[in-house]
Amino acid sequence: MKAGGLNLGGIARVEWPVLPTAMICRLDPDVIVIATYPGSATRDSLVRREGWDRLSAVKSGHVWELPARVVKRSGPGVLEGLERLAEILAP
Repeated sequence: MKAGGLNLGGIARVEWPVLPTAMICRLDPDVIVIATYPGSATRDSLVRREGWDRLSAVKSGHVWELPARVVKRSGPGVLEGLERLAEILAP
């Protein structure tokens, strides 16, 4: 990833990955970034999931939301998304 970090979604090798909770807990990410859109998961819904309170990202408060338009759609908004990811991953 250009902003730093490792995208766990890349492990799935599919366009719209769904990572099993057990895998996420095993990998224990330091940071979680959610691309939000109407009806998507939110920071609050993720941190309340069973077992997620043990994740390093949740314990340290490093769960972030970004609008999907700045991280999932090509165009000028991607620059904003990259800048925001860089701020999150390397403050």
